[in-house]
Amino acid sequence: MSEGTTASLNNLAEVYPIDTANRYSSILNQIGFDVGPKASTSATEYLLKNKGEFDMPVLSELKRRSDVATIPRHEQVRKGRGVLEQFFNQKDIRWELMMMGGIPLYYGSVQYDDPRNFDPDVLILHTNSALKPDHERVSQISDLLSEYWWENGLANSKKSNESHTSAIDLVDVFSSETYISLNHEDLYDRAGDLSIVLSGKPVLNEHQNQLKTIRRTIGSTKYDPLEFALVNVHLKECLDIRTERQGIK
Repeated sequence: MSEGTTASLNNLAEVYPIDTANRYSSILNQIGFDVGPKASTSATEYLLKNKGEFDMPVLSELKRRSDVATIPRHEQVRKGRGVLEQFFNQKDIRWELMMMGGIPLYYGSVQYDDPRNFDPDVLILHTNSALKPDHERVSQISDLLSEYWWENGLANSKKSNESHTSAIDLVDVFSSETYISLNHEDLYDRAGDLSIVLSGKPVLNEHQNQLKTIRRTIGSTKYDPLEFALVNVHLKECLDIRTERQGIK
């Protein structure tokens, strides 16, 4: 951990109660070690300047870039979105989505019209509160999507451009307390999933209105300042990647 990062972590005690500041510092030190000092430093900066809200300028810019890419310029991206829709419209997959109340969201290269590193990144938002997500089955769906991607000519081989499909439970999305029981890695990953719920695009148009309602509820949920900060870190990282790849400064 650099001296600047350590100093920033020490400054948390000037903003938060000492027990809270110590807990934040411990978690951010672990994230800095496992994920990288940039993530820890960025989260600390958000905690110091922004105690309880999402970074709306970053979210707005991501939405603008996503809207610009609504009609992709690249044929591969157009084909990829069509393949995603076809995959999730298959009878057996649709039935599973119905059972879990699943809303598949795509993000990354497919969303932002970027044919480089072109893999099907999908997060399934699980809205059926009576049924817990079956992560083993989601992993199987991810493998099936990778196969489908390859069969439709969107990957160089079965092992390249593999799907990164995961799921998050809507109960966890709306919970401001779940994070307390998580370790630093799960907390960081959960924040990443929440950033996708806020910024990703639904694979199926039928989920547009439902997703808008969910986002409004997220916007009124009082999360812990650390969770706001970590979500903002993921959103900013996404924008930085888009800026770098698109050459937009």
